[in-house]
Amino acid sequence: VKGIDGLKETILSVTGIKIDKYVTIDYDGLRAAVDAVGGVEVDVPFHMRYTDPYSDPPLDINIPEGKQIIDGDNAMEFLRFRKTNYKGYSGYAEGDLGRIEAQQGFVKAAIKKALSFRLPKVVSEVYPYVETDFSLAEASSLAVSSVGLSADNVNFHTLPGTTKTLNGISFYIMNAAETKDLVYEILDIK
Repeated sequence: VKGIDGLKETILSVTGIKIDKYVTIDYDGLRAAVDAVGGVEVDVPFHMRYTDPYSDPPLDINIPEGKQIIDGDNAMEFLRFRKTNYKGYSGYAEGDLGRIEAQQGFVKAAIKKALSFRLPKVVSEVYPYVETDFSLAEASSLAVSSVGLSADNVNFHTLPGTTKTLNGISFYIMNAAETKDLVYEILDIK
């Protein structure tokens, strides 16, 4: 089983928790979401430089170091960057785990900014670009009910596991027992 059904099945088998609703977002959806809030301010830790003409879509990352507003066109490049393929440039010392930390910081900054906007308007602008089993009315209702929430109450966790290289490809292998414990702790399930 692939896609959302496969993910729901995996979550159920690892945690025993059934997923009722989902939202997935692609490149166009991310671009629309970031542009809907006027970009996201981030402090880029080093000059991000990388190209891959064979990627779909082709990838050309060239984001200078420093505090700046990342717009929708550059958001995916910022989020995808892990290491460079240019001499004289650097990447995250922690590889994928460094990228995950940067992604979490970006998402938290985006949430903080989105909470300062009229969320139903943001939802209506982004909704056409996401795949979900929420209706637009349900998504808008959730946006209205989030008024007063603070991004300071948003926490991120990385699934427990280990890195492993197989046939030259890097993988992160989840520890199912520790993942279940973490999810139960987050949701305060006894």
